Amino acid sequence: MPHGRGNAGYSLSELIILFILVALVTGFVVWNWDKFSGKPAAKTIQTEAADVETIVKALGHYAAQRQAEGRTPVYPLELDAAPVGAESSDETPLFTAIIDGGVRSGWAKIGVNQYVYASGQHDRTDMREVYSYDPDTGVFRKSAKAKDAMTRRAPPGTRAATVFL
Repeated sequence: MPHGRGNAGYSLSELIILFILVALVTGFVVWNWDKFSGKPAAKTIQTEAADVETIVKALGHYAAQRQAEGRTPVYPLELDAAPVGAESSDETPLFTAIIDGGVRSGWAKIGVNQYVYASGQHDRTDMREVYSYDPDTGVFRKSAKAKDAMTRRAPPGTRAATVFL
């Protein structure tokens, strides 16, 4: 009986190529796990927390300076003049009303006084938390998931308004 290719199985070179392909795909998935899992990397969380701390401290300094000068309102009405939809960059820094030079990376403005930390996740707005600024109290804090922030509840007796981001 002739010894044909049909019963011989895979050659060593075919197995090596298969192993290399599996290793490449596995390496790609492991390297980009934070993007696929929907969970931000630890460094991203630390950077976001540091930025929020800087913004809150800057609001405190701004208010203290305005109070010392006897000026009102104590807090700025808006944290910057950037248009809604702007992402922080050298050309469009955010938070310029309270931080000299503003913040030049990592943030996106999704509404008047509403921001998301967007570093490396520009297409994942529905997964991020929205930070809101209240000019009456000077509070800058997480308020809701971005998908929940699209529709705001109106006070009783008024019509609800939908905001498209």
